Amino acid sequence: MNCPSDIEQNPPMNAPHRFLAIACTLFALTFTRAIADTVYAPGIWNSYADGTEYQSTIGRELVVSSPSWSLGKPLPLSLDRAVAIAAAEHQKIVKKPEQWSYRSITLERLRGTNPESWYFVVSFEQDARPEDFTPTFRLGVIKVLVDFSGRPGTVKAKGKGN
Repeated sequence: MNCPSDIEQNPPMNAPHRFLAIACTLFALTFTRAIADTVYAPGIWNSYADGTEYQSTIGRELVVSSPSWSLGKPLPLSLDRAVAIAAAEHQKIVKKPEQWSYRSITLERLRGTNPESWYFVVSFEQDARPEDFTPTFRLGVIKVLVDFSGRPGTVKAKGKGN
């Protein structure tokens, strides 16, 4: 039985085929990176204040370029500094910041990073009195994200620039 040689089975590519192969490879590499950036992107936190819905996030590139951290090591940015940065951002958003309190401070790990990249999520809650709780009352909550270099994320009104 006569078998054709490899050259006959896989003839050299002509210029259009070579271009198409390179274009497809570049697309696949770019698309794979875009999927990874989406899957491993920081989340979006929904917030509400003064009748407006907000979305808070922070850029993956900010978190990755900030100092890394692992459990058992000192934080690269102190809690006090993270809260002060978040409070400055919070004051730009709400009408009466003096009527708000800290609700929580959490650390979030950005998946898919080595060394591990982390960021703070600082939550503020609107102070409310028992008489405020009516069927139409909605308690305000704002979340501000801060990377370990002290850079805040963005808090934008939902539907504006998102």
